[in-house]
Amino acid sequence: MSFYSSNDVKNELLEPSVHNASDRTEFRIHGDVLPSLKLINNGRFGNAGAQYNDLVGVLGNIKNIFIYDGKVELSSIRDFNEVMGFKNLQYNNHHNSDIDRLLKRHKIGFQSAYLNTTARYERKTEIKNDVNNTFPATDAIDNVKRSYFDLREAFNMLQKVPVLTDKVFKQLRVVLEYSRTVQDSQTPINLACENCRPLLGLDRVVNPVVAMNLANSLSVLNYTDIEHDRVNVSAIAQADGVVKQSRKVLGFNGKLVGRIRVAKRFLTETDNLNGNDVVSYGKYRSINNNNEVFQLNVNGRPLFPRAGVEGENRRLALLVDTHGEMNLYEDAHLYLHADYVNKSLAGDNSDEGAFDFFATEIDERVNELQLDYTRESKTDTTTPSRYNSALLLKITAEVQKVLQVGNGTYNIQYA
Repeated sequence: MSFYSSNDVKNELLEPSVHNASDRTEFRIHGDVLPSLKLINNGRFGNAGAQYNDLVGVLGNIKNIFIYDGKVELSSIRDFNEVMGFKNLQYNNHHNSDIDRLLKRHKIGFQSAYLNTTARYERKTEIKNDVNNTFPATDAIDNVKRSYFDLREAFNMLQKVPVLTDKVFKQLRVVLEYSRTVQDSQTPINLACENCRPLLGLDRVVNPVVAMNLANSLSVLNYTDIEHDRVNVSAIAQADGVVKQSRKVLGFNGKLVGRIRVAKRFLTETDNLNGNDVVSYGKYRSINNNNEVFQLNVNGRPLFPRAGVEGENRRLALLVDTHGEMNLYEDAHLYLHADYVNKSLAGDNSDEGAFDFFATEIDERVNELQLDYTRESKTDTTTPSRYNSALLLKITAEVQKVLQVGNGTYNIQYA
């Protein structure tokens, strides 16, 4: 922007007004700032035996982020760590391995490597530009295992609004709420660690003429917020065969819904653990099951022909159609072992079938939404069973909102 070269903008680091390492951090913003807010120095420390989750990295400790004006919620992302885990998969391999690897400390971004462990020529997939993510002992200034994160990556509102100004938003606050579930942010879970004290990077508009022009450009703003709902599906017995379970989804009623995504994970969170170690990507997985079929009934009509969407590759194609290219390894969306051989998820194959999402686009106002989920049981004596255990279906949707500004006041409502 020309702001920067003309000295109209000054960079600042904002200390938190409130910081409770086990609960929340709050930043209070005054004056006129650009929406390019950066969360800096977020992370964990305390024990070199612990490390970040491979998918979400340093952002796994944040459960929710809110942007408030006083008590009015302007925008929010609940289950922020889950949202960012999926969003990391949406960047290309170069961005993840060469840029985000050092900014978010995740381990997405891959390369094919020669594996000379036998007399045969073999290749395997490895992490490209791998980094050591073990936690430092203290929150010292030389701790580089912390975040540099542009909040515009997560908040669509910040991509749309030209300026955040106290001429309109009188008491602007950014609030982080930390996860109290240890497996969200580290493995193993039995090591005592705590959250670093973060900072907020600001681009402050110091030219009052530029600030006024930006504030005057605020009128009608259309943006999307990310919202969630969840339904449970019951465990099935090995002899049950094909089982269809239908669930009403009430969280999006009356809202204009765009893209929607379903992740499948174990209902019991401890099923993501092998002792104190988090298995694979933990709660951030969407576990491939057996002969699954998805159908959405929107306002009384089925969204897909016949029984619905079936087959791993069809789901992957629909996911890519909905969200764009995904940075996945070759067996990420399906379980490759011969004829679904029983193998513990804690074994070497724990990453197989870890990212089997269902996604589509609705693009209409939802008055009634029903999810039909079908799967087929398998003979499986492992615990937990990826085929037969009870599941939580986490449903994430983009909903449309409108911000209308006039005469120094504003109104926010669903579109």
